[in-house]
Amino acid sequence: EELKTFSQSKELNDYLELEKTVLSSDFARKKKSILAQRFSDTPEYRKEKEYLSLRKQKDIQRYYKIKDSVELRDFVELENSQDVKHFHTLEKFVHSDEFLRAQKEHGKKFRDTPEYEKLQEFNSLKDSKRFKDYFAFKKSKDYINFTLLIGSEKISGYEELEKFVKTDAFQKVKEYMLLPAKKKLEMSEEYRMEQQYLEMKKSDKFKLYFSTMNSKKFEEIKRWDLNFSD
Repeated sequence: EELKTFSQSKELNDYLELEKTVLSSDFARKKKSILAQRFSDTPEYRKEKEYLSLRKQKDIQRYYKIKDSVELRDFVELENSQDVKHFHTLEKFVHSDEFLRAQKEHGKKFRDTPEYEKLQEFNSLKDSKRFKDYFAFKKSKDYINFTLLIGSEKISGYEELEKFVKTDAFQKVKEYMLLPAKKKLEMSEEYRMEQQYLEMKKSDKFKLYFSTMNSKKFEEIKRWDLNFSD
């Protein structure tokens, strides 16, 4: 009676359904797929590879070296100042026709003119360390490289990749994919189901049920054989 009740129970039905799943070819394929997982096959790997490749490029390295430098800060400060505007006004004036006419008109007395004072001021600014550093920086390869890259697709793409590889989502994928294959399998739903199936299969309850069922079948076959012989 107890055997009959168990044979019709939800517990046995669940076990048989689980057994069917665990022993199926689809289940075997899923396990094989988990064991075959490689970080190098993922979009995350490809993005990280692209990011690392860009990070090694000299123009990008030089861009970030300049971007946060004291030199650039000082340059921008002077570039936007009234001092530079005044310098360019003087520069334009000392190369003008008006200035040349004043030189010719006054001859030896030119040194006493306002035009000469402006020339002196221009030369003084041009020879000052502040302006020499300013113009040297403006002509430098690093600054020219910076002006070419600032706001470019290359930099925005690089920064997007850098942001991506620093996300928790990326780190989780990378950490998981770099685990040993066995460990990844142990973390899977398939592994949990298989372990549940094996635990149930080796439990006393199921062992007793199936051994009893098998012996009953054996007895039935034996009786059938004897009846057939008669």
